[in-house]
Amino acid sequence: MNVNVDPEAHLKESRTRFDDLHKKIHKSVSEGHIVHVEDGEADDLWHDLLEIQQGLTPQLVLLSGGYYKLRAKCANDMWDYFARKFGIEKPKLATVYANTGDALQNFDHVEGTGLLSPQEIETLKEESSSLSNVEYRHAVEEAQHSLQKILEENDFTTIAVKTTPAEILDLLEAYKHKVAIIWTGPVDKMPNSDDWATKFNFVKAPKAGDRLLETGVPIVAVSPSFGNARMHSIVDQKFMQQMVKYKREDKAFLPTDDSFPGFKNLASIAPDTQAKFSNYIISLADSLTKRMIADAAKKEAALNEKERALNQMKEKALINGKPDLVLQYEEEIKQIGYQRVLALALPNRWSKLARDNTDERKFREFCPVDQTLQLVTDPEMKESLKEVIEVEMKRPDTTDGSKRTIGVKPKPNSNIFLVTQVDTGRLEDKIQSIIDWMAQGEKPNPRLHTVKSEESVSHYNQDHSK
Repeated sequence: MNVNVDPEAHLKESRTRFDDLHKKIHKSVSEGHIVHVEDGEADDLWHDLLEIQQGLTPQLVLLSGGYYKLRAKCANDMWDYFARKFGIEKPKLATVYANTGDALQNFDHVEGTGLLSPQEIETLKEESSSLSNVEYRHAVEEAQHSLQKILEENDFTTIAVKTTPAEILDLLEAYKHKVAIIWTGPVDKMPNSDDWATKFNFVKAPKAGDRLLETGVPIVAVSPSFGNARMHSIVDQKFMQQMVKYKREDKAFLPTDDSFPGFKNLASIAPDTQAKFSNYIISLADSLTKRMIADAAKKEAALNEKERALNQMKEKALINGKPDLVLQYEEEIKQIGYQRVLALALPNRWSKLARDNTDERKFREFCPVDQTLQLVTDPEMKESLKEVIEVEMKRPDTTDGSKRTIGVKPKPNSNIFLVTQVDTGRLEDKIQSIIDWMAQGEKPNPRLHTVKSEESVSHYNQDHSK
């Protein structure tokens, strides 16, 4: 805790300021004034379904990262499916940012699997290889113009950033008194450490993340992990106990509450091309698991070699009496430790759990991060946000995006709100209702499950009040 901040008073002031912002968020959402920035991953799509279940669709979906034509094709196909299935109006989709080469992430290489043919995927990747062509620049400019029009016309707009905020920062700064950002999973507390590190949605474009934090735009950062949530993973209950055991062994992002039993029916859902949502996210999960497990050994070898070289340089600096260099190398060695946990814990865990697969049940772990947006935007879940702290977030070295350390400390009037305690009871039930819908072949409308959801939440609250 910052020694200049009284903890109790700061918590109270943070809550008061957050509640004022939260009212604006709920009002804008009730008016349909919400924009998504998303990257097409399973948790993005899952969050889209949760909003549909709520009776809400965004005004605009900005597509970010990856092979831009492939991402646009996949997103349009899925939103076409949602529109047909649930009788909703498809939102406008627009490409605002893309990657090539080394900037591509693991997911970018498997995107489209189970949704498009391998030949179509490769063709779209080839057509997306250049970001200097007129077609791409025109797409980005059109996306920015669409966002500007919305921000100009709306009294207030909530922007759900489920990825990086790249290419929209000028607009956010220009309209910062008319917007609120909800940013999922930008940071996390490192295991067995007082340090914080940037996570996936920050790492994708670190300079964009740095700049967002400096704009003064109101930001709500939410995640199951730093929110100390009971629901920390979307995993079938048949695998949950074993998964937590492996997390303990890896000392990697252990949940503060390990009482969550997992979800029902998830491991037994079989791929079905007629059930487009489940078929796609299952295909993505299987492809991503395979790729990350295969890459883990290479990453570990590279990190070990880099650590060995740094230790040698550190020893040499000690012998030569150069304490500044010793400190520098120690910091770089610590960064490798962060990278090892961030890059290897997940595939190592998946590899172990996959050994228990059978024809009837298969382990799959789905990310729960973007789904936590609902805790902030859905008025039904208003009471789920138990603790919010206004903080400063700043990377000590903004010149090097590979350095993951970030300072997170209480700061009054920063306009950055970290949700540090959530009750995921209602969210768990709504996610279970979507899993049940998937298990039934995606035939019923998930909106029909909301009444059942309230009954289950009542049981949940009774159980946890004992």
